[in-house]
Amino acid sequence: MAVALTVCMTACGDDPVSGDGEKGGNGGDGGDGGEGVSEEVLTPAENKVKFERIASDVLAQFTPSDHEAVLTAINDFADLADNGGLEIDRNVYRSVIAMMNSMADVCGDNNLGRMMDFTRAGSDLYRAAQYYGIYTYNNGYWTKEESDSKLEFRFTTYDERSVVATATTSGSEVTFWRATDDGEELAVPEHAKASITVDGKMVCAVNVDAQLNASAKSAIVKADLDASGYTFNCTVNATSSKATADLALKKNGTNIISASAEVNGQRMTDPSQSDEDNPQNLFNSANSRVNILDDAYITAYCSNIKELVDELDAIDDKYDWTQDELCYKEQAEVINNSVIMTLYYTNSSAAQATLGVQAYLDYSYFDSYYNQNIEYWEHEAIITFADESKYSLDEYFDDDVTFGNLIDSYEELENQYSDYLSYF
Repeated sequence: MAVALTVCMTACGDDPVSGDGEKGGNGGDGGDGGEGVSEEVLTPAENKVKFERIASDVLAQFTPSDHEAVLTAINDFADLADNGGLEIDRNVYRSVIAMMNSMADVCGDNNLGRMMDFTRAGSDLYRAAQYYGIYTYNNGYWTKEESDSKLEFRFTTYDERSVVATATTSGSEVTFWRATDDGEELAVPEHAKASITVDGKMVCAVNVDAQLNASAKSAIVKADLDASGYTFNCTVNATSSKATADLALKKNGTNIISASAEVNGQRMTDPSQSDEDNPQNLFNSANSRVNILDDAYITAYCSNIKELVDELDAIDDKYDWTQDELCYKEQAEVINNSVIMTLYYTNSSAAQATLGVQAYLDYSYFDSYYNQNIEYWEHEAIITFADESKYSLDEYFDDDVTFGNLIDSYEELENQYSDYLSYF
């Protein structure tokens, strides 16, 4: 996952990676041998060259000005709502801002993982669209017009562009209580939509379709966001014993990132009270895979999530605060034995590298009260190549050596997006 983040730069964000479910396998359709498929294993230096080329190809897909209109509209709305005296229920205000923040993150960071925000039962889109009213900003004030079908905001940006932002729901609705300390009623509509138009042109639209079966405790939720030729898709299919998530990012029909993940377990959609305190009890195995420009992919597999979490907790309980090094080193060994992550190239059946973690000393200081040196350790991601050479990702992707220009290009791209969101 860490290499996926580095290689994909803007595209991966906090997305899940995915795999074919075969521990130590060849990764499925991208590298299963066959005519014309190479079995060549690259050296660490050769992999650097390939990583840089793939990452550069990913960065070339994104043009910040494509999202200027929607990001400026979201930014200016947040400012006008905060400082323009928008008289609206506090919960509605928070949901609308959170919904737009998710839209901004998807478009402004090309963050495919944030599409999961729209598939949750507590989605801010669902919450916002439960309220009706048409709010118009003019001469420094918001006025409200009653509506029986939608929540809508009409305003003009600081550069004099007319914006209409709307949230609606339709179809049947399923209402249920979520078990929390206070209890929370959640209403999940069959269809939900949020859209933003600028000067009459649709610049961003989110559509969510939900199929819920209350008796079977199952759900299929599909969320799509379309913004200026960029399409972000997320489909979640959950039952009590199995859940899957499929995500994709395309630009004008070109596949940039696709990812899928699967987890197996029990009571996942109907946890017991004891599961609230020990959520690992719900999960068994998990596998995932992320594809990058149909050029590289990473698979991940864990045979038993509950065992992994319980073992890490046991190690944490085993050592006291003066034994950080022993604790983190033992946990790293458990993680590396339990979670198998492998990098492949699409035109090769050979595993190019594995990903894992190692313990490292974060910082230390001398404590005069205890008269001893106190150390704080952490975990860091590592990459191990076929020749058994091992590097921390900070060491391997050193911006002072081979990846300097690439990282500079990424940071410049990020800054251009951020310029449209100064309020956030």
